[in-house]
Amino acid sequence: MSFIIDIFYTAASLGGLFMFHKNRALLAAVSFGAASLFSVFPAIVFLPVLFVFERDFKKRLGPVAVVLFFLALGCLIPFGCVTRMPQVSMLNVMLFCAAYAGFFAAILATRVSAGKEIFVGAYVFMLAAVLPFLLVAWEPAWAIFCVAPVLMTSFLVRKKRRSLLIDLGGAAAFAIFVTVVFFSQHAFTKPFMMFSQNSGSVFFSVFWAYLAVQPILKFSLVRENVTLATKSKIQTGSC
Repeated sequence: MSFIIDIFYTAASLGGLFMFHKNRALLAAVSFGAASLFSVFPAIVFLPVLFVFERDFKKRLGPVAVVLFFLALGCLIPFGCVTRMPQVSMLNVMLFCAAYAGFFAAILATRVSAGKEIFVGAYVFMLAAVLPFLLVAWEPAWAIFCVAPVLMTSFLVRKKRRSLLIDLGGAAAFAIFVTVVFFSQHAFTKPFMMFSQNSGSVFFSVFWAYLAVQPILKFSLVRENVTLATKSKIQTGSC
């Protein structure tokens, strides 16, 4: 049941990104909101993605209200977002909040080139999805919410082959980690126990590093499609 929920909120969030791409902000909010019924991760992703696609402050209010409504509803239903909150330390929360604030400030300080919102939006989706996984807490089933946008951005960058090969290595590290941690008593895990009792930690570290380098590897999606807000204002005023 839990894995089905993880698939649902991941698919609904990706559907929300598609709705933003089609200039359907309210439908995107409904899609992200439905995803937020069962996890706080889609709500974390929604806000920066909204700011990429919608620059008018007043037009942001309606979508934000929709997602907040679904979040409140998720506090009341069985298997809702509150029941699936990770147990984390205050230090982890502070680290995430600092990173998220810096990330959000960067979005506010830039302007996306016309017609390129989907490239920047996909990158922002990926980064916002990866940050909680890296800095807060995680469960193996939650990895789908990170890996889905990582794969999506691999098809958007110029060097697709390199990105997909790295994705293959990351997927292998994750699969081996799950195997040695949850099926350690089975004979088929022996080839992966080369680090004895530390094998799970080693392969998890490889997968963590794979996620951590994704924002760097995919940064071309931002570099090629955004300008500083102050620069764009100067250029507009000089025309």
